Amino acid sequence: MQLTSAPIDRRRDRSEYAMRLASTALLLLVANGVFAQPVPVDDRFYQAIRQDNLTLLRALIRAKGINANDAQGQTPLMLAAAFGSPEAVRLLIASGAEVSAASHAGATALHWAATDLTKTRLLLEAHADVNAVSQIGRTPLIVAASANGTAAIVSLMLAKGAAVNAADATGITPLVAAANVDNLEAARVLLAHGADVRATARTGLPATPLMGAAVNGNTELVRTLLTRKADIAVVSADRVGVVKNGPVQLGKLTALHAAITGGNADVVERLLQAGAAVDAADVRGMTPLMWAVATDRPQSRIIRMLLASGAKPGVRSLVGDAATDWARRFNNPVVLAEFGMTPVVPGLAPARDTASPPISAREAVRRSLTLLRTGSARTMTDGGCVACHAQPMTALAIEAAHARGWTAPSADAEVAQSVLMTAAGLQTLQLREVGGQPDAPLYVTTMMAARRMPSSPGTDALVHLLAAKQRREGNWVGVGATRAPMQDGDFSRTALAIRALTVYATPARRPEYDLRVARAAAWLSAQRPLTTEDHVMQLLGLYWAKSGAAVRRHRIKELLALQRGDGGWAQTPHLAGDAYATGQALYTLRELGLPATNASLQRGAMFLLRTQRDDGAWHVKSRAMKIQPYFESGFPYEHDQWISQAGTAWATIGLTMTALEN
Repeated sequence: MQLTSAPIDRRRDRSEYAMRLASTALLLLVANGVFAQPVPVDDRFYQAIRQDNLTLLRALIRAKGINANDAQGQTPLMLAAAFGSPEAVRLLIASGAEVSAASHAGATALHWAATDLTKTRLLLEAHADVNAVSQIGRTPLIVAASANGTAAIVSLMLAKGAAVNAADATGITPLVAAANVDNLEAARVLLAHGADVRATARTGLPATPLMGAAVNGNTELVRTLLTRKADIAVVSADRVGVVKNGPVQLGKLTALHAAITGGNADVVERLLQAGAAVDAADVRGMTPLMWAVATDRPQSRIIRMLLASGAKPGVRSLVGDAATDWARRFNNPVVLAEFGMTPVVPGLAPARDTASPPISAREAVRRSLTLLRTGSARTMTDGGCVACHAQPMTALAIEAAHARGWTAPSADAEVAQSVLMTAAGLQTLQLREVGGQPDAPLYVTTMMAARRMPSSPGTDALVHLLAAKQRREGNWVGVGATRAPMQDGDFSRTALAIRALTVYATPARRPEYDLRVARAAAWLSAQRPLTTEDHVMQLLGLYWAKSGAAVRRHRIKELLALQRGDGGWAQTPHLAGDAYATGQALYTLRELGLPATNASLQRGAMFLLRTQRDDGAWHVKSRAMKIQPYFESGFPYEHDQWISQAGTAWATIGLTMTALEN
């Protein structure tokens, strides 16, 4: 086991869109086997372009016409702009393609080419509309500014008359977009052309250029914006979207909240000196001090500065948590020392009732899969969403058990729900920032890769997005809140992005994607892991990239050394061992070549058998700042249910790969 194309209503976020489609899309995906069915004849343009088959493309132009539309109103030129080579774009323009034609979603070829200088120049020279507006209000300039490495494209568009302060349907301007992705060079160009530093988007995510610069820890851009009188008191909207059970609880962020996520103490200091409110509360009542301690990557200097500036450790959020409560959950001695508190010595993980008879690994997996299926299904029906911890992780666990011959049922339901994450291709191609991106779709593509599912328009759109959002250093950064352990730091999303790019790279753009994988692997190799998740994702990313052999050998030894005396692995050195970290470690060590008979792996498997509850679950305590409205998914442990579900999936995978029984 190795671990979107319909128009979108501008008033809905992706979660609401998924809810609206769920009742019909799930049935269609399962019944029609959408990822396995033959490509319809009308899609031959698409396949010729993504395969860079220019001979077939010429023949199709002669047979079908140059401006033939598909079901979404996309022309061959639009498809080539996103998925094809510059040569395909040049051929289509020379053959008379309408360069400013728009799809049903209002997107043009220039929108989709906006991350590629050669394609953009070809289209602009052919008089493409530089100020075309899509249904979600995006101009090509906003799209270009929403990517990295696009300063030359931004300059070219501005020279052709692009509106520097145009805003999309949520109020995102080119400068807000550039700041949010840390595109400093593009931001400089935009500022030189009169970009408004006080522009404020209507989103719960970083909503101003200053917030974007702060969340990326960009000292130079923060200094520039403050010099130009950016408003430090602005807060973002009170939500990023609405799901079935209510608003997603992420909003009312300040630049100081954003700077905590960015982790640059110099930026935090500059904002405090400029008068940032030290105890400003987000929509959950959480202060910057709470944000600073609710992470596996705390910085003493930042915590110290906040306290020295008057931050109150006893302030409580809307659910009654104080910064000191968050410090206790993470049990980091460095953080606790800042509050004059003493860490707790991690104990042993609680075992099953000793009166319960021992069970086999196969029986443990059977029990866990029953519960995982229930929790996964109800995450959609009762929660209205696809989630990293639910459908894709459950499908991975089922796939692992199926590979051992331990389960017959397929994961069709979980897969059908998961692939909804890849259904919003037109929005994805416009590079709109969405909370949970790119993590959630990356878990889906990891599941798809494990099941050897073929590429689709959705995966093509995702790798296009990944290429645009990769940082100059080679890593990927998340959109939204830091949430340990799955969304804390860039190891996981960078490793999973490598997996997506190596498996689902569009053939016409594969040379570019190969270079991006190499950059990502170089970034991973240079990082020092802090947590078990960091260790396993660094190893997996380098393994999938076929890179860093020496680093991998060293990190394997380190990962083995992290095993506790009871046989388990802990998420951090400050916590007790649990199923989440142990299952991840077992999977990774097996994937990288350790035999199942290895003594450490067998001790890990015994840890999992000892700690599974009789209902089939493993209890893992949550340390994540909550953003999802609470609902009962059918998985036990209330506010710990979602990380317990992920931990149970990892434990199931770990057991299937290490158990010696038949």
